[in-house]
Amino acid sequence: MKKYSVLLVLWFSLWSCNNNSDTNLDTISPTIPLDIEASQITLNSVRLSWTASTDNIAIAAYNIYQNGIEIAQTQETSYVVGGLEANTTYTFSIAAVDSSNNESEQSETLEVTTKSENTRFKVLVFTKTAGFNHNTKSESVAMMQTIANAKNFDVVVDDTGTAFNSAANLLQYKILFFTNTSGNTLNQAQRNNVEAYAAQGGNFMSNHAASDAYAHSSATTVSGNGKEVWDWYAANVTGCSVRNNPNHTAANFNANVSINNQNTQLTRAISFPWNDNEEWYYWEAGYLNNTFTELLKVSSTGNNSYDSARMTAQYKIRTDGGISFYTSMGHAKNKYVDKDFVQFITNVVDFIFQ
Repeated sequence: MKKYSVLLVLWFSLWSCNNNSDTNLDTISPTIPLDIEASQITLNSVRLSWTASTDNIAIAAYNIYQNGIEIAQTQETSYVVGGLEANTTYTFSIAAVDSSNNESEQSETLEVTTKSENTRFKVLVFTKTAGFNHNTKSESVAMMQTIANAKNFDVVVDDTGTAFNSAANLLQYKILFFTNTSGNTLNQAQRNNVEAYAAQGGNFMSNHAASDAYAHSSATTVSGNGKEVWDWYAANVTGCSVRNNPNHTAANFNANVSINNQNTQLTRAISFPWNDNEEWYYWEAGYLNNTFTELLKVSSTGNNSYDSARMTAQYKIRTDGGISFYTSMGHAKNKYVDKDFVQFITNVVDFIFQ
């Protein structure tokens, strides 16, 4: 009898353990991924991104659905879908999976049309000034048109800001080029549209006086020129705000430019050190976003602390997938036909277009 009692106790213990295990199973699904967006749309690929889901235990991965069929899984909150056909419309949705393999409902579907085979890139050259006007508008446009003719893309020029009246209009452009722009040139709605363009992986190029617009509120020497109006611009488009009083060296000041961080794509076909004449900007007590990569540095231009060797070109590959590039060069009209400067800008275009 004792033998059977022991067996009964063992059976009950096992049953109890199994029963408790069943009650501890995670059956709660993650929340639905939100805000699915598309960027970097090409002939045969698209980058999808979304807001992270939450779960009572842990998110393990995200399932990618294309036209209702699961095609991939990733642990990130973005994914590049490849192997697509040109000029074709696809629908995408995302579902979250937790560590117990519970899957959320799929997100809202996003419709994406890939680029057409005959799609030509377009670059918007923005030349509006509301501060100092360097009178280089026609020269900078001519330079970009020369590059476009060689690289087979289209150039559109805006000197009024009307191109910024809708985010949808901006999204047709591969690059927005702020060339020697200055001061407060865009209204609040237009500024919002630029930020929406960036969120879709839009690309920015800017030069010289573009860092004299919308000075960052932390720039202690700066006043006016849109200071504190749009910190986002200084942080994300130029990555800098030139200081005031003094702003820069004399015009045509001779100095050497050297590579601070090597990027063979951006510096190809230029001999360094690059001896150049420029109006070299100062950054001390201005603003520099240290998340940008300092590409080129100009040698010391004097005995003041702000004259020390400093950034003259920088770039950033942003988390939204877009690229922002700025150079302080481009003061004088003749700069836009200078062989090395034109090569440098061509390199930037190629870097963004790749």
